Amino acid sequence: MMMASPAVAFGLALAVAALAIAGLGWLDPKRVRERRGSPAVRVSRRLLAVVLALPGAWLVWLGHADAFVAWFGATGAFGWLAAQLVNRLPSDGNAA
Repeated sequence: MMMASPAVAFGLALAVAALAIAGLGWLDPKRVRERRGSPAVRVSRRLLAVVLALPGAWLVWLGHADAFVAWFGATGAFGWLAAQLVNRLPSDGNAA
């Protein structure tokens, strides 16, 4: 089995986590309520939360502790940034 280098593994893990965080921001319960969202949104959010954790588990499984720590910090920073950006979007489609 060919192991990915820590830098490549970190990049892949961060890309997956970033997509999951973006999805979680898009499926924010307040926004979904205003868009008349369905109960399937809860399942989608739970699935995205699992997808968000998988890259970290993958990095640990590969034995890249340094990449895991970097991924953990970068994921937190990206989550904060995404929350700031999503908060600025109009929730009903009208310009703020």
